[in-house]
Amino acid sequence: MEFLSQTYVALRGPTGGTQIPADTIARLSDRLSPATLLADRRASVLALKGLVRDCKQDVGDRALPGLLEVLSNDAEVDADIGKAVLETLDLLCDAENTVPGNKELGLKHTNQVLANEKAINTLFTLLGDLTFYTRFASLQLLSTLLRNRRQIVQGYFLKTSTGPASVISVLEDKREIIRGGKYVRWFITWHQPYWFCIEAISVVQLLIYQNADIQKLLAFEGAFEKLFNIVTQEGGADGGVAAEGALSCVDSLLRFNSSNQVSQLMLQ
Repeated sequence: MEFLSQTYVALRGPTGGTQIPADTIARLSDRLSPATLLADRRASVLALKGLVRDCKQDVGDRALPGLLEVLSNDAEVDADIGKAVLETLDLLCDAENTVPGNKELGLKHTNQVLANEKAINTLFTLLGDLTFYTRFASLQLLSTLLRNRRQIVQGYFLKTSTGPASVISVLEDKREIIRGGKYVRWFITWHQPYWFCIEAISVVQLLIYQNADIQKLLAFEGAFEKLFNIVTQEGGADGGVAAEGALSCVDSLLRFNSSNQVSQLMLQ
C-alpha cells in the first residue's frame, strides 16, 4: 500500500490533476536524485518502468542519467530498487526491430549506458548477487548490451575485477530459470526461439564470441568444469537446451584457441 501511495503521488500534478506523460516523466526523473528518500526513488523507478513502452524516447532523454545514478548508488543495497532499475534499463536498451524507431532508440540508450563506466562495473558486480531477481535482471540487461554492442562490453569485462568470478558463479546457480530452465522472454522476443534458452549460458556465449582473451580468462576461472557439470546434470548429450548451450560454449572456448586446447589436453 505504501508503494501504491508513493507512486500515485508521483503521478499526480502539484494541484492533484493528472499530468501529461512528458510532465510526469520530468517529475519522476527529478525524484531520482540522491537527495530524495530511497522509497521515493524506488517508487519513481517503478513508475518510469511502466512508462517505457509507450514513452521510450521521453524516458530515455529525461530519466536515463538518473537511472544510471540509481544503479550505481542504490542497486547493491536495495534489492527491490536494483531489480526495478535493471529491468527499466533493459527495456530502454532493447533494440529489437519490431516497432518503428525502436532499434535506433535502443542503440542510442545502449551507447549512453556504456559511456558510464561506473554503472557497467556495478552491473558486473550485481551478477554475483545471490538475490534471485537481482541476478536474473542483471543477466537480462547484460545480454541486451552484448547483443547491441558486444565488443564494447567485452572490453569492459576484461578490465573489471569482478566480472569473471561473477560469471562463473552464475554458471553454478542451481535455480532452473537462471541456469537450466527454458525461460521465454515472450513479451519482447517471442518470435526468436534462440532467446528461449537460459540467460546465463546465453551471456557466456556472447561474452566469449571471437574474443580469445575472454576465452582464456574464463577457462582459467574454471569455466570448463562448470560447463561440463551442467551437461552432466542435464542428461549429457541427450540433454535439453541447457546441455546443448553448455556444449556450444565448450566448443567456442576451444575452437581456434590453442592456449585452451593445450591446457585441456594437459589435464587429460
